[in-house]
Amino acid sequence: MPHSVIDSLHFKAVKEMARILKPGGRLMLTAPLGSGIHQEPYHYYGGYTPYWYQDFLAEAGFAQIRVEANAGSLRCFAQEALRFAQATRPFRLGMPLAAELLWLPLWLLLAPLLTFALPLACNYLDRFDREQRFTVGYHVTAIKA
Repeated sequence: MPHSVIDSLHFKAVKEMARILKPGGRLMLTAPLGSGIHQEPYHYYGGYTPYWYQDFLAEAGFAQIRVEANAGSLRCFAQEALRFAQATRPFRLGMPLAAELLWLPLWLLLAPLLTFALPLACNYLDRFDREQRFTVGYHVTAIKA
């Protein structure tokens, strides 16, 4: 691994966790992921990916590393639909008044879909996401060797 990556604050934090945990101790952590998985197996940043956990926890002296997505892509889409509706509320964007007035009826039509129907459907359908390539984060467990 490049020297700058090994010296990163993130890796230093993992090494400190390994230092203070007794052998056989269990590490349990979770962190959000803000981007989809791509460029496997070299995608380490943009959020903590399974590749990051596997490589850096092993390097820090952990074994039996288990990384589970805490939700799939569709749960992430549901979260982003809500964020989009919130972020684009009329008269909060700072657009010229005429543009805000044009946006208002379209936003009113989209709001029920973005804040209710789409999140509800995505939350239900998420259980069928087998790839989980765009999750909202991971739960990780590892044992100090």
